[in-house]
Amino acid sequence: MRLSCPSITGPQAATRLDPCDASLARDAATPAQQRPRLLGRVVRALHMRHDSHQTEGAYLPWIRRFILFHGRRHPVDMGAEEVTAFLSSLAVDRRVSAATQNQARSAILFLCKQVLDLGLPWLDQVVSDHGRAGPPRAAPARELRAQAGERDPAEGVGVFCTGGARPPSEVMVSFIDDHREAYGVEPICAVLPIAPSKYHAHKALQIHPERRCPRARRDDVLRERIRQVWEENFAVYGLRQVWRELKRKHRDEPVARCTVARLMDELGLQGAVRGRKFVRTTIADEAVMRPQDLVTRQFKATAPNQLWVADLTYVATWRGFVYVAFVIDVFARRIVGWRASRSLRSDLALDALEQALYDRPIAESPRLVHHSDRGVQYLSIRYTERLADAGIEPSVGSTDDSYDNALAESVIGLFKTEVIRRRGPWRGFEDVEFATLTWVAWYNSTRLLESLGDVPPVEFEEAYYRRQADPAENGFAGSMQSRDLRPA
Repeated sequence: MRLSCPSITGPQAATRLDPCDASLARDAATPAQQRPRLLGRVVRALHMRHDSHQTEGAYLPWIRRFILFHGRRHPVDMGAEEVTAFLSSLAVDRRVSAATQNQARSAILFLCKQVLDLGLPWLDQVVSDHGRAGPPRAAPARELRAQAGERDPAEGVGVFCTGGARPPSEVMVSFIDDHREAYGVEPICAVLPIAPSKYHAHKALQIHPERRCPRARRDDVLRERIRQVWEENFAVYGLRQVWRELKRKHRDEPVARCTVARLMDELGLQGAVRGRKFVRTTIADEAVMRPQDLVTRQFKATAPNQLWVADLTYVATWRGFVYVAFVIDVFARRIVGWRASRSLRSDLALDALEQALYDRPIAESPRLVHHSDRGVQYLSIRYTERLADAGIEPSVGSTDDSYDNALAESVIGLFKTEVIRRRGPWRGFEDVEFATLTWVAWYNSTRLLESLGDVPPVEFEEAYYRRQADPAENGFAGSMQSRDLRPA
C-alpha cells in the first residue's frame, strides 16, 4: 500500500508502509470496522508510556477527532493534504487556544509515528508549518491568550449585568405601548423576548394595582416614606440614617436595612459624602502666651456645660468670603452658639461665645472648660477676658493640628458637607447666614447622631435631665455617664 501526497514531489512523494503494520494494510478495505481496533491500539500504546494517565487525557480526544474528521477514510489512507486540512480547521476555530492546538499536533505525531509506525518525512514538515509540536501542557493560569479589549476565544464570554440577560419587562412593555398602533402586540412580541401573555399581565396590573403582590404594594409605601425622610433632612441622610429614622417614626412597621438600600438605589437617593480640602484658617501667633491644654484630645463629658469646643470656618461666595464660628457642647454635641461675619476679626468668635453664654445656664455648672485651637481670634485679650468674666477655664491645643480640636472639626465638616457644598454656589453673606441658621436648628433638634445612639442632641440632653430629676427612670441614657464622645 502506498500513501499519496499531492503537495510533495520527488522521492518523498510515496513511502511504503512498514511490514510490521501489515495487519492494518490487510484490513484497510473495511475502515469503518477498523476504527474501534485502531483506537484500542492507541489506548494500549498510551498505557505503555510512563505518563500514560496525563497523556491519554490529552491525546485520545484529538486522535478520535482526527479519525472522524475525514469520515470513513482510515489514517493510513491520508496524506499531507488531509493532515493539513485538519490542522487548518483547528487554527481557524476561535474556540481552540494555542495550547490546545499544540496538544492536537502532538497527538497526530503520536498516532502516525508510535501507533502506525509511519516514518513519513513530510509529516514533521506539515506539523511544523502549523507550529512546533511538543509535549502536552496546560495553559498557564495567567497566560495572555487574547489582545486587550478582545474576547478570549478559549474561555468564551461571561457577562453579569443588572437586570438579567434581557431588558426589564417594564422597558419592553413601554416599548410595545409606543409601537403597538403601528405594528401590533404579537408581531413585536415575536421579536422581543417577551410573550404576549406577559405583556397583557403587566397591563392588567397597571390598570388594577391592588392585584399586585404584597411586596410591590409595600415598596410603593416605603418609597414615599424614604423620599419624605430624605427631603425633610436637607437631602443629606444616607442609608443608615434613613433606615434609623424610619425605625423611629414607624416602630410598628419594621423594615429591613437591605430593603431601604434597594429602594434608595432605585430612587437614586444617596447621602452627603465628606470631602477634605485643606485650607489653613488657623494662624497661630507664637509670641502670644497661650493657656494650657486641659483636654489633651480626650473629648469626654458626663453632663452638659462641662466642656465646650470652638472653631471657625470659611465659605466662598460671589461677593467674597464669609466666615462662620461655632461653639459646641461636647456632652451632646449640641451647637450652643454660632455667628457669621464678613471678616476674621475677634468680634466673630466673641459674638458666638456671647450667644452660647446667653443660651446656656452655666452658673449651675461646677466647672466649664472652653477648648479651641491656636487661632489669634481665640487668644485675643478681649476673648480671654470674657472667658474669665464668665468663670470659664480656657484651654488651647498644644501641637497645632486638627486632632487637638477634632470634635469641633467634625461638626464643621458636617456643616460644610451637608450645607455648603450641596447647596452652593452662594451669592453673598445673607444667603450663608440664613442657611446656617436653618441648618443649626435642624441639627440640634432633628439630626440623628450615631455617637448619641441615633438620637438628636436636644433629645439626648432632655433624657439626661429627666434622669437627673427621676433617678429611678430607666432609658437609653442609663449608661451616658460613661459614654465616650470622642469623634470617630
